[in-house]
Amino acid sequence: MGFVGNCRHEPAGFAPGRRPRLDDGQLDVRLLLGERRLSRLRLLGALFAGRLERSSAYEAFTTTALRIESPDGPLPLAADGDPISAGRSVNVAKAGRLAVYAP
Repeated sequence: MGFVGNCRHEPAGFAPGRRPRLDDGQLDVRLLLGERRLSRLRLLGALFAGRLERSSAYEAFTTTALRIESPDGPLPLAADGDPISAGRSVNVAKAGRLAVYAP
């Protein structure tokens, strides 16, 4: 399972809560990796122990572009909580910084 957010999010871990900035030009990527033996059990243990960032079944990084490919068929995706249709691959990229105007 993965999360790709517009700009860096806080706090660290899989459940982002807020974005301190809207203009950093980054994508915040957080992945729960379930392909290793007992990885789901390891993830649960790491979550309960508060050590998710140290788990080998968790990965987090920032980037400006990302390509996601599925060898098993269409990707189940959601954008802002709404399901969207996608094929076997999808590209996610930053078009630029978000301009925010406030009084």
